[in-house]
Amino acid sequence: MSNVKNFEIFKAKAREEVKRCPSEAGYVFIPNSFMDELLKCDFSVDQFNEILSIFDPRRSKK
Repeated sequence: MSNVKNFEIFKAKAREEVKRCPSEAGYVFIPNSFMDELLKCDFSVDQFNEILSIFDPRRSKK
């Protein structure tokens, strides 16, 4: 259950970070501090990909 809670917390953090991340020509630069914290968590591959998909610039154009 705590994994689901952490997953939702990280998704919320990602949504906040994406607002502050610089972007250039279809790329978004994810802060190293966010990635360091994310890599320390025990998420499944699907959860990890879902969190990172929040930073996909094509996602916001839909």
